[in-house]
Amino acid sequence: MNNNKGFTLIEILATIVIIAILSLIGITAYTRQLDNARQKAYDTMAQSAANAASEYAMDHLGVKKVSFTTLVNNDYLEDTIDPAENRFMCKGTVDVIQKIEEEADETQTGETKKGINSLDTFVYDVTLCCSNYTYKYHFPGGKKEKLKLTEEDEKSVCQ
Repeated sequence: MNNNKGFTLIEILATIVIIAILSLIGITAYTRQLDNARQKAYDTMAQSAANAASEYAMDHLGVKKVSFTTLVNNDYLEDTIDPAENRFMCKGTVDVIQKIEEEADETQTGETKKGINSLDTFVYDVTLCCSNYTYKYHFPGGKKEKLKLTEEDEKSVCQ
C-alpha cells in the first residue's frame, strides 16, 4: 500500500505560477491607479494655480504673468509639493490673458466693436514644472500639452 501524502513538484510549480500571474495583475493595476492619482493631483494643482492667479489679478490690476512663488508668498496658493517626489516643490508661472469680447453695436448696422466691457473675461496659461512633469495648461477648459524645454528655457519658464 502506497500512502503518498503531499503535492507533486508540478502541482507546486503550477500554484507558484498562478500566484505570480495574479500578483503581476495586482501590481500593474496598483501602478496604474497610482499614476492616475498623480495625474489628477497635477491637474488639480494647475487648476488651483489658475484660480489663485485669477484672485491675484483682481487684486493687482494689469498683471500679465505671475509665478507660483509669488502666489505662495502672498497666500493665494498653498505650497506646491510634487506628488511624484514629496520632497520637491513644483514651480511654474501663470500667464494672465485678457480676452476682449466682441459685441454687436446697436447704433450701427450690425457691425461689431471691440472694447473693454462687462463681457471681458480672462484666460490663464499655467506652466507647471515638477521633477519629471512639465506641462502647459489652458484655462478655462483644462487643455494641456507636454513641454519639451531646454535647460535655458526651463530657467525662464519654471521660475
